[in-house]
Amino acid sequence: MAWQAGWLQTEEPALQGDVSSFLGQAKQKIQSADTKDKVLDLINTYEEALKVAPKNREALIGTAWYCCLIALAYAATNEEKRDFFVKTVIYCEQAMHLNPEFAGLVDNGEKVWEACRVLSSAELDSLFL
Repeated sequence: MAWQAGWLQTEEPALQGDVSSFLGQAKQKIQSADTKDKVLDLINTYEEALKVAPKNREALIGTAWYCCLIALAYAATNEEKRDFFVKTVIYCEQAMHLNPEFAGLVDNGEKVWEACRVLSSAELDSLFL
């Protein structure tokens, strides 16, 4: 299996706007996200935030958590489950890459699992997921 690291899949901002507006919407949606469709809508809101600010830690981790939830609780097929787990990993790798020490190590060829030693509590969600 070939794997392209998540941080290599970070896109340039595609929208202009206020990322905090999207994050505020996401926080409101969390309160009622009790169905697959509502969780997918929540993921979409976080992904819209990432179109404005692709390196926003809160949006990356939020997207990862709820992609993982879809994979674990709502995926109807193994393919859907796999797709959402892959998205979870990609967003987590992007969040880990925000740590400058980690980024320096992996950008210079160190394996992710070895570079994880420099991660801090800010990347704990990424490691967990």
